[in-house]
Amino acid sequence: MRVNRIQARRVHTLSRVRVAVAVTAFMMVLALMLAVLPAGAQAVGYSSQELQLVQLLNDYRTSLGLEPLMVSDLVSDAAEKHSSDMGNHSFFAHNTLQSDFGFPVGADPRVRMAMCGYSYPIAWGENIAAGFSSASAVIQAWKGSSSHDRLMTAPYYRVLGVGLVYVQGSPYGYYWTLDFGGYVDSTAHWVGTPPSSTTSTTAPPVTTTTTTVSPSTTTTTTVSTTSTTAPSTTTTAPSTSSTTLAGVIFPDVPPAHSFYEEIVGLASAGVVSGYEDGLFYPDDLVTRAQFAKIVVLALGKHTAEIDNAATPTFIDVPYTGSDYPFDYVEEAAGLGIIQGYGDRSFGPQANVIRAQLALMLVRAGGSSLLQPPPGYLCPFTDVPAYAREAVRIAFYNGLLSGKTTTTFDPYGKATRGHVAKMVYELRQALGL
Repeated sequence: MRVNRIQARRVHTLSRVRVAVAVTAFMMVLALMLAVLPAGAQAVGYSSQELQLVQLLNDYRTSLGLEPLMVSDLVSDAAEKHSSDMGNHSFFAHNTLQSDFGFPVGADPRVRMAMCGYSYPIAWGENIAAGFSSASAVIQAWKGSSSHDRLMTAPYYRVLGVGLVYVQGSPYGYYWTLDFGGYVDSTAHWVGTPPSSTTSTTAPPVTTTTTTVSPSTTTTTTVSTTSTTAPSTTTTAPSTSSTTLAGVIFPDVPPAHSFYEEIVGLASAGVVSGYEDGLFYPDDLVTRAQFAKIVVLALGKHTAEIDNAATPTFIDVPYTGSDYPFDYVEEAAGLGIIQGYGDRSFGPQANVIRAQLALMLVRAGGSSLLQPPPGYLCPFTDVPAYAREAVRIAFYNGLLSGKTTTTFDPYGKATRGHVAKMVYELRQALGL
């Protein structure tokens, strides 16, 4: 997948498909999260633009012979809260950076939906957009992006949730979140009349009382058309672990592992691999030479030609007849991703620390990464000055998260699992 630009707009998607598994730890955490939430579904109203987006999306799906999607009030609750958080706290990302609703820093759509009551680990996904004042403009922008279009036309989704929020004085004004789910929950209902051609077996009886929604009950109807901020959207490629990740199995990285999709996704793309015993060892540390290879492969920049064999860039990484680590280090240096020390050494066997990782990720992303809006501050208080801007940009783009809401642990050593997650997110942000 490649990023599709639409007049300086970038479109942001996130998708996961998971096979339902009994994960005791996850369920315990989920139970704790839900324990603090009020029982029952929240009353959800829909603005005219939100309703129009639902109708346009379903018209599009049925024109392609796909089932229309029902609207889940639980999923819409999560979507609207995320839109509100993005506008009120001046960020634009799938992962929560700050929340007025108790979402933890780094929470992805799955976590937000679960905290709002939609806790079904079957399939989930998300499109977001910013700066668009109308549903038709958002749909057209998403149609123009292959990643967003795949998400809107995925056959495994059954419900959606939509949230449009306008925040005066925010970087983009209008913030859209469209969340998808694969399970028809008890709050799901049709908006309008589903097309007569549909053969959906998930449609509720026509007597359902949740189909009447008031476009005027949400504050998103008070949108302004005077915003001068250029529309912006960002993209990350959706992944479906039940299909695209088939055939790559590490016994020490089961589906319940925190970095399962990231590790298996990179392995499927040929970016990382396991050891001879078939294990991945996600808790092992990563050296600077190893990271150089990973990031070059992740960007698709490795070539068979050996660069600078006679004149190596670093005195401690000579060419010895093998492409690793020499050629990968030379390629990463040539791309401006890695830098050495004052004595022309690189320290190939030194372990990568988190601050260095942030610097190298941002250099690798370059101008393709979103620039934080003016006034957007790095939320971590322990980041040294030399890495603070890189951490700010990386965090804003969802490439990394902190240890807590205020600490980053810049000198902590990065593990193979952590590196896989961050490099995976970089590829998503670049549309690779």
